[in-house]
Amino acid sequence: QSLPLLHTLFRLESALKNFFQLREMKVPDTEVELRWSLNRFLEAASKKHFPARIVIVIDGINRLKGEGAPEGALHWLPTELPPCVRFIVSTVEFERSSKGKKEGMPHRTFVELQRRQCPMLRIDPLGAHTRTSVISAFSSLYPDSFELTEAQQFRVMTAPSCAQPMYLRTLLQGLRLASLLTAAPIDKELIKQL
Repeated sequence: QSLPLLHTLFRLESALKNFFQLREMKVPDTEVELRWSLNRFLEAASKKHFPARIVIVIDGINRLKGEGAPEGALHWLPTELPPCVRFIVSTVEFERSSKGKKEGMPHRTFVELQRRQCPMLRIDPLGAHTRTSVISAFSSLYPDSFELTEAQQFRVMTAPSCAQPMYLRTLLQGLRLASLLTAAPIDKELIKQL
């Protein structure tokens, strides 16, 4: 599902304005103006508190969609940044298979980040041992309200979707809340979720 670039840029520039007290700068309200003003905000923020270190983290940059641009286009991301500004972004490496697209084609954002020679860190899916550790650690956080049997832990640990950290965390949190708020057994919830 795509996310509007307009909202992301507006929130980013508003945060820069507020945090670095850039009172004289106006945050635009159209996407085109926001794209052009991003570099100005970054420059002004970097000069406001010298030496400033500005690290901007955007998760799922591949999901951002600008007006009139294909999903994942990085036309808005400056190619040159002030020396103290860094972007840390996450993206997918390959396109999801859909109508008209070959499975396994490199995603537009991944290709563009490679073209810009950005440093990359590949995060592989969680292994079985790591998933077991995450499940145990999560269970120990809530000893009075959440407990999985060995069979339930095995079912969660072996589910392919649980190799993704956010999915595993969300599933465990959902199972915990379901066990607190309903009388439904965890096995029934596992069947619905996996």
